[in-house]
Amino acid sequence: MIAVVAYPRIDVADSRAIEAIRTALDPQARRIAAHVTLVFPAQVTPEEAAGHCAAVAAAARPIAFVIRRAQARREPDSAGGRVFYVPDEGAEAIASLHRRLYDSPLKAHLWPEPPYVPHITLAVDADWPRCEALAERLTTGARPMAGWIDTISLIDVREPRVQTLAEWAVGTSITIVPFEDRYQESFARLNRAWLDEHGLFEEADRLHLEQPRQSILAGGGQIFVAIDKGTVIGVCATIVQDSDTIEFAKFAVAPAARGRGIGRQLTAAALAWARDRGARKVMLLSSRKLEAALRLYERSGFIYGPLPAHVPYSSADVYMELTL
Repeated sequence: MIAVVAYPRIDVADSRAIEAIRTALDPQARRIAAHVTLVFPAQVTPEEAAGHCAAVAAAARPIAFVIRRAQARREPDSAGGRVFYVPDEGAEAIASLHRRLYDSPLKAHLWPEPPYVPHITLAVDADWPRCEALAERLTTGARPMAGWIDTISLIDVREPRVQTLAEWAVGTSITIVPFEDRYQESFARLNRAWLDEHGLFEEADRLHLEQPRQSILAGGGQIFVAIDKGTVIGVCATIVQDSDTIEFAKFAVAPAARGRGIGRQLTAAALAWARDRGARKVMLLSSRKLEAALRLYERSGFIYGPLPAHVPYSSADVYMELTL
């Protein structure tokens, strides 16, 4: 069973506030990060949906939105309801994207009721008065939250935690997909190129680059691959350190593809993956030589911390982490 969602790009503080509410009040919070559903779960194969999703994403434009209010909605045949953040500005553009995605083989699965309203689910409660009270409290005195929708993700919702099957950057032909063995050469080549460029390659890198399935995937991690017109143009990995901690690593973008937002898209995909798997922290090791990468991490919400006593890379002189 698949669905299509957008993980909104918003301020780090706003994102943390939303996730804090969801963790306390939404049973789905540990299955999937805060999102706007564009296509609701349907019994459709990924192959049936992927081509159309890619075409819609490529033809669309990034959507700016502003959230100013929360809204409570009753659940049919229930004494309770749900509480959403609902965008004002940008709502019609999101609804239009929703309609275009359903104008396809997915059309047979369109839910006729209730009418579609773009939203981020915050809470589910069996008591309707509590839903109303929460929506009022979140709306009263709230400052506007601005953000963007610039990717859409095809997800498999059958597992205990959702699995991202593919992700498309809105307005481009770029697709982000999970690792397959056919991408191993590109993963190694792109990473080795920047490591050599900055004089940072060490023997500790070799296992990840030459045997990523054993060193990264077998431990529960993932590798994300950015593809444009059949060519791999970027990669990044997430390595499981423990049940709460994910390491962000082996991040590279082809020189000719830099400046197109690919690094941000890969980072967003990795962070959404970490949240969906219940991680509480993402950390990384880096070098002060990598100024552009460090700026990207800062914009993504990572903060600097003391370098651990024992690290696998002698060239690593930067430690950063992000609390999810």
